[in-house]
Amino acid sequence: GSGAAFTCEETPSCVVTKTTAAGSLTRLAGKVPSSCTHAVGTGSAAGFNNPVGIALFGTKVFVAEYFGQYVRDVKTADGDAQIYAGTGVAGNLDGPPGTGTVNNPYGIAVDSAGVLFTAEYGSDCVRKADLAGTITTIAGTGVPGFSDNVIGVWAEFDKPYGIAIDANDYVFIVEHATAKIRLLAPNGVVATVTPTNPLSTPHGIAVAANGDVFVADTGNKPSQINMFTCAFTWREGYPPMFACTPEKVHTPVMAVNVG
Repeated sequence: GSGAAFTCEETPSCVVTKTTAAGSLTRLAGKVPSSCTHAVGTGSAAGFNNPVGIALFGTKVFVAEYFGQYVRDVKTADGDAQIYAGTGVAGNLDGPPGTGTVNNPYGIAVDSAGVLFTAEYGSDCVRKADLAGTITTIAGTGVPGFSDNVIGVWAEFDKPYGIAIDANDYVFIVEHATAKIRLLAPNGVVATVTPTNPLSTPHGIAVAANGDVFVADTGNKPSQINMFTCAFTWREGYPPMFACTPEKVHTPVMAVNVG
């Protein structure tokens, strides 16, 4: 790609920014002066109500609008920001654009086919939106809790925050309330990844091309990124087997998507 990086800045800035490979930072979309109000538009005419998650796919970045109760798609060329999913009313109703609702979407990621996944803090679910923007619940009952090694819609989550997808379309989710890393396999089964060293207050997660898993863990001091190299064996009909080797990097960073 171009080597550009895209970030979203939550309250009080509420903007989407672009940083070129040369280090030039510009505002791609968001109100001038800064205002955390929802608005469809291009560049400074667009508005976001607390954008917290961002994912790049092709010529667009998808943005989780936490308080606005939307998922937005923003063109990287001109900052045109439209509604991809959600109605502005909190809920977890499945359906097409204009009908399907989201509830405090936080983490956001895209699989190899361009299907969008969101970790919804408000609904305790993992949702997905297809290429047409039709959103459905893929994991979670909507009731906070913990249940494991079951098909996704029977699994329970407790405040899912960050989400990431690896090269084989395994979906990793960090739970803020339980400090667990959950795994949603392509066959729909949900399990738990258990690193050797426990997490404290995980917020974000990312998976490198080589399979290394990075977790932003704000509860450990100093602020850190926990890196795990996780090898797992999936056994159809049985709980998966995991082996994770941790390494702590004591540097506060923000994970961004690079094109």
